[in-house]
Amino acid sequence: MGKIIKKALLFFFFILQLMNHISQAVCHGIEVLAKLANFIIAFYLYLLVKISL
Repeated sequence: MGKIIKKALLFFFFILQLMNHISQAVCHGIEVLAKLANFIIAFYLYLLVKISL
């Protein structure tokens, strides 16, 4: 019985670690996307200003 509980706990901790890594990766991905979006918006604004002048 104790072995099963130990294995279940280890599995649970493994899943938690995995979720933590995934959430960190997702946050990093969102940061990168946000920077990319800002760059694209800035580029579009620059083009609009250049065309309108």
